[in-house]
Amino acid sequence: GDAGVMDDEGHITITDRIKDLMKTSGGKYVAPQPIESLLTNDNLIEQAILIGDDKPYVTALLVPNYEILKEHARSLNLTYHTIEELIEKSHIRELYEEKLEQLQKSLANFERIKKFKLLPEDFSMQLGELTPTLKIRRQIIIQRFSGVIDEMYAFA
Repeated sequence: GDAGVMDDEGHITITDRIKDLMKTSGGKYVAPQPIESLLTNDNLIEQAILIGDDKPYVTALLVPNYEILKEHARSLNLTYHTIEELIEKSHIRELYEEKLEQLQKSLANFERIKKFKLLPEDFSMQLGELTPTLKIRRQIIIQRFSGVIDEMYAFA
């Protein structure tokens, strides 16, 4: 049930669980965990979940690192009252678009996130979105944010 790569010396590195592979409607397989790790290793992104199973392209729900985001907003003199208001600002949207462009340079075109949504709150164990070991419960998050996900594919 594992997917992996073999190096030149014959060592195998497990990279994903096969059951977690997404298959786009175009028939391309995408391993979400390595891409999600790539995203969350950046200081602007606290949590990320890729969506693309049976979809025409890959999208993502991103939870910003709110402290870093607030610092950035202060440096730009952006005024806001709530996190919801802050993440809707065009400067913030552009910041994340540029960041995704940088982070995805090494990915194949079909693996790249075409659309994303910034979320105003972290995924949580209390809502069943994370396991006790803080792993994402993909299906629960996809179900909870189905409306937001549908919006990202509305004009596909």
